[in-house]
Amino acid sequence: MRYLHLLIFILIIGCNDDNEGKLKIVFLGDSITEAGVYDKEVGVEYNGELVNPDYTGFITFLSQSVLEKTELVGKGISGDKVSDLLTRYKKDVIDLDPDIVFIYIGINDVWHKYDFGTGSDIDLYENGLRQIISEIQRIGAKVVLCTPTVIGENYGCLLYTSPSPRDLSTSRLPSSA
Repeated sequence: MRYLHLLIFILIIGCNDDNEGKLKIVFLGDSITEAGVYDKEVGVEYNGELVNPDYTGFITFLSQSVLEKTELVGKGISGDKVSDLLTRYKKDVIDLDPDIVFIYIGINDVWHKYDFGTGSDIDLYENGLRQIISEIQRIGAKVVLCTPTVIGENYGCLLYTSPSPRDLSTSRLPSSA
């Protein structure tokens, strides 16, 4: 995770020099992205109560380190899959006219498929992600895809068949992203 923070910071600084106005960076994704805006000094609602997180999220941490003319916007929702992003990316990303968009999605698409049967088929995942990326690039924003962790690294007592390489392949993702 430390390397991800460094990469994001370098991208922000590198892109800021080319941008005369304010640089806007949107982070689109699931609970991992949602937790990125946590601030251990600011309470968040959890089960109807206000609690302070144990940590400050990476988006909040980075926002404390970047230039004032850089705006970091977290658009993560816990449990989201590509199909959920398809319903909200226009409002959450396109309408904001960002310069850079980090997309961190996929863990729920795979995990929910194998544990609950509600995940995404590879074709929905691929086509949906391609559509989102294409439309973001069409407005001139740069897209950075962040790969989710691999499912199956610890089988524990799970009783499902190991997914085929095609199911978990990232080689089918757009190379221009």
